[in-house]
Amino acid sequence: MLVTTDVDADCARLTEAGTPVQGPDELPWGRMATFTDPDGNGLMLLTEAHQ
Repeated sequence: MLVTTDVDADCARLTEAGTPVQGPDELPWGRMATFTDPDGNGLMLLTEAHQ
């Protein structure tokens, strides 16, 4: 899991680079998206919810 301050912007950059991204989805702990790297490893991006 990779924590970021702006999951939406990161997902846009990944999509523009040709990487399929699932999400981001709104969850109780924050906004999260998943993608796969060129080696097939699943990765998650998370922007934590402010409490």
